[in-house]
Amino acid sequence: MIPGLALAMCVSMPAAAFAEQSPTFAYSAEEWATLRDNNLDFNEIDKLIHEYNPTVLKNAISYSDFIGKTSTDIAESYYDAAEKIYNAMSYPDEESPAFASGVTAYLNSEIQYENLREQGDNNTNDQETYRLNYAKEEATLAKQAKLLMINYWSSLANLQTYKNNIETAQANLDQAARKVAAGTATESSRITAEQSLTTAQTALKTAETGISSTKEELCLMLGWDYGADVNIGALPEVTAEQVAAIDLAADIVKAKANNYSLLSTTRQLSNAQTSSVRETLTNTKATSEQNIASNVADLYTTLNRAVTELNAAEDTLKVQATNLAAAERKKAAGTMTEKDYNSAALAYSSAETAVQVKKYAVLTAYVNYEAAVGGLAAT
Repeated sequence: MIPGLALAMCVSMPAAAFAEQSPTFAYSAEEWATLRDNNLDFNEIDKLIHEYNPTVLKNAISYSDFIGKTSTDIAESYYDAAEKIYNAMSYPDEESPAFASGVTAYLNSEIQYENLREQGDNNTNDQETYRLNYAKEEATLAKQAKLLMINYWSSLANLQTYKNNIETAQANLDQAARKVAAGTATESSRITAEQSLTTAQTALKTAETGISSTKEELCLMLGWDYGADVNIGALPEVTAEQVAAIDLAADIVKAKANNYSLLSTTRQLSNAQTSSVRETLTNTKATSEQNIASNVADLYTTLNRAVTELNAAEDTLKVQATNLAAAERKKAAGTMTEKDYNSAALAYSSAETAVQVKKYAVLTAYVNYEAAVGGLAAT
């Protein structure tokens, strides 16, 4: 976390007027107060998505139409719609000036009728499959919000890299200007250095704009109004011990048991009325189980790789800390130039930033892995 930047965003403002999805008794008064304030904590994202995300709220309304509906009920709705179209169909009079367009309309209605009948015959959805589909979308949105919050902090950490680049470009420009003044370099070298400084400054501004956009997108996902002044809280850290404690085999079993798509396919299979649909769904289920296992294993590998890269970055930071300490002693003794000392300081700053960014990369990999085990593994 970058303390100065975090503190600058802590201005308190009245919370937006929220219309929660859950009844009052779903949470304690303290929990409701936390959800309704203008502070975003990483561990409350799931609840905020459930209570305030526009898509989730819209889905909750849509889902109410399917409560209590069996696959037969839904099939009948297709048949009823087809019947209405059929009853309204009439072949146009051949003598009519609108005969051609009338035939086109008739044929389109005929196609709609046949499609609706086919959808009714092949329907395997019921209340439970719709619930699973909406639950999957909610879980996906929660995962996306967590990744956005991580991206927000990672981008903030990377701002130091852009600032370091500006500092280096400024130093190069100053040096080029001195050489031009001394007659040991051409004006073109100074212009090139000046262009590099402008490029570095532009990159910083672009990064800052990106951070603002990420924050806005995150807050809108979680129910805040556009432009709301929200304090984005710090991120949790994932330890090497947490990763080492993972039981991949057990998690693959959990991932299959929790997978929204696989559960929906299994439910549809039990609802299937024709052999062709049953065969298709049986094949889909088998493929999904294989893909889930593969996806979770791949995400586990990615997580461990992220931990390894973090360890390497921490080792580099230790080296740069030693180098900086030595540079400080040399500078105090007058045996190191200001330029060389600044280079050592920048190297340490870059290594420090790299460690923080790698920590966020580990958290990103962990969120992706946990989401897969929780039901979102690719099928």
